[in-house]
Amino acid sequence: MKIAVICWGSLFWDKGSLKTLGDWKDCGSELPLEFCRISSYGKSKERLTLVLNESSQLCVTYWDLMTATDLKTARNNLRDREGTVTDDIETYTRNQNPLSVSAKQIETWLADHPEVDAVVWTGLTSNWHEIRKTKFSTEDLIQYLDSKKDSITKIKEYFDKAPPQVQTVGRQAYLKWCEDQKIS
Repeated sequence: MKIAVICWGSLFWDKGSLKTLGDWKDCGSELPLEFCRISSYGKSKERLTLVLNESSQLCVTYWDLMTATDLKTARNNLRDREGTVTDDIETYTRNQNPLSVSAKQIETWLADHPEVDAVVWTGLTSNWHEIRKTKFSTEDLIQYLDSKKDSITKIKEYFDKAPPQVQTVGRQAYLKWCEDQKIS
């Protein structure tokens, strides 16, 4: 079985222990993404990360084939790289009934990639409401950035390293905020 891994965030610049066959290809599935997850652990604490957000605009992702040839191994490899639990790793195989927006988008992408039998990706979603007690908005994103000026380096690093083709309303708001704050 040939299994692709889809990437849009930190995997792009740091594969870590992820085992793939080559370099990222810039023609992955379009997925609804946004910088709407606030990291709450380790050195990444307070960083805003790109995650699936069903109501966000579609962004073209990256992909590569994994060395694993079975879904369990591929899923475990991605789980270990992401430092998460297996339930956060999504899979989709051809001819499966797609239930989410993401799975439907991946099904469409697979139609153009006959060399791929299945796909794995990190299925983390927004935790904005849990942490900020409000629905994600660019206005609240700006308020969050204003409140984190002392630790903006961690936040800036992720935005700056995120793949350039992943353009979201949150990224545009961040760039405008940096310009207004004269942060380069």
